[in-house]
Amino acid sequence: MRTALLHHRFFLVMFVVAVLLAGVWPVAAQTPPTVQTDCSFVLKSGIPFAWLRVSPSSSAAYTLTMQPGYTVQSNTPATLTWDGVQWWIYVWPNFAANVHGYYRVELNSLVSHCPQPNPPPPPSGAANWQQGNVVRVKSSVYFVWFRAQAAPGSTPIHTVFSGANLVVMSGPSQDSYGQWWWHMSDPRTNVYGWVEQNSVELTSSIPTPTPVPTAWKAGDLVRVRTLVPFSWLRSTPGSASAVVYTVPPGQTLILQDGPLSDNVQNWWRVAIPYSGISGWVEEGSLEMVSRA
Repeated sequence: MRTALLHHRFFLVMFVVAVLLAGVWPVAAQTPPTVQTDCSFVLKSGIPFAWLRVSPSSSAAYTLTMQPGYTVQSNTPATLTWDGVQWWIYVWPNFAANVHGYYRVELNSLVSHCPQPNPPPPPSGAANWQQGNVVRVKSSVYFVWFRAQAAPGSTPIHTVFSGANLVVMSGPSQDSYGQWWWHMSDPRTNVYGWVEQNSVELTSSIPTPTPVPTAWKAGDLVRVRTLVPFSWLRSTPGSASAVVYTVPPGQTLILQDGPLSDNVQNWWRVAIPYSGISGWVEEGSLEMVSRA
C-alpha cells in the first residue's frame, strides 16, 4: 500500500512538471489595460531597444529593432495579447519606410508619445517666460523676498540680493493688485518661492559651463537631499536645458562626470543605479553618501 502511494505521488509530480514545461498550465484571466491609441509610442526611458516580433511571444522571430527616438503606432482599437506573463501590442513601425505590416512588441517597453500643444499666449502684462528660464534680480533692486504665496502680504521665506540668478519653475499668477508673480528657485540654496515679476529680468544669454575644482569625484555615491522636494536630471548642465527625469528626495545616484559651473551653480552628471537613466543635476541638490 505504501509503495503504491509513493508511485502515485511520483507520477503526480511528474505530471505537474510536464504540464509546466509544456506551457499549458491554466493562467488566471487578465484584464486588458487601457491604451491611448490616438498617440504614437516610444521606448520607455532606460530601455535601450525592443524587438518587433511576428507573434506575441518572447521566443518568436523578430523582424525589426526599435531604438530610442523611434515611434510605433497601434491599430484602433488596440489589439492586445496576454502570453501568460506580459501584454503584447500590435503596432505599425513608423521608422521603417520600406517595411509594411504590423508587428508585436511588449507593451511594458513602451510609453505613449503625444505631440505637445503650443503653449497659450501669456496673459496681458505677464512676461513670456517658460519653465527653466534663468532670470536675475534687477540692478536697481537692492533685494527680493521669496514669498510663500503669490501676494505682497504673504510671509517672506528667503532673501536674494541684486544680481542674483533665479530659475523660473511655474507661473504667472496675478494678485488682487494686478501684479504678476512667478514661482522660482534659488539654485544656490534650492529654496522655492514666489517672486514679483517687476523685480527680475530675463538674462540675455546662458553661460557656457566650465570645470571647477571639487573634493567629489566620479564614482562617488550621492543622494538627493531629503529637504529638496524633487530634483530634475537635465540633458546638459544648465537650468534651461531639457528635463530627462525627475528624481525624488533620498534617491541614491552615482557621480559620472563633473562638476561644471554655469556661473550660477555647479552641475554633475549622475546615473541612477541599475536603471540606465543618467543626466545633469545641480550640486546643491545633492549630499555625499560614500566615496568610491
